[in-house]
Amino acid sequence: MKENKMYSPLISVNMVVYNAENYIKDAINSVLNQTFINFEFIIINDASTDNTKQIINSIKDLRIKYYENESNMGPSYSRKIALNHSSGEYIAVLDGDDIMVETRLEKQFTYLETNPDVAVIGSYFTCINEIGKEIGSIKWPSGIDYNIYRSLYGENPVGHPGVLIRKDVIYK
Repeated sequence: MKENKMYSPLISVNMVVYNAENYIKDAINSVLNQTFINFEFIIINDASTDNTKQIINSIKDLRIKYYENESNMGPSYSRKIALNHSSGEYIAVLDGDDIMVETRLEKQFTYLETNPDVAVIGSYFTCINEIGKEIGSIKWPSGIDYNIYRSLYGENPVGHPGVLIRKDVIYK
């Protein structure tokens, strides 16, 4: 892929995939169809053995930056690779079987831009099965609330498929 050196994305959307051929096209399209367009889309293929690579490579968009591990290294290692390739001021995370609501990046970016004291924002999300049927939802505490601080001691109150985080707080 040719990189435009003049282009400076505000958000880096990081996706790690492994054997996601059944879902990857919908996941990628949900990112590319965002109402917010100033992003780069970093996809790390963690040595998939199915048709994931071919599906990704069939989608043409200059915002996609594709990287492939030579062997399966696992999601944590692969997320670090994605982060190292990220040039945006903010990092959004998504997996190969997740779908973004089309206004997610716009709403989260606007919130963080107007609330400079907030480092990370998450969202509720809905769980769907392989045919797209809703099977549940996950809701964590919201707002600046004691429940968020309290929940940090026993669980993660922010699900990574809904995260937008300031990149500079990751490297402090």
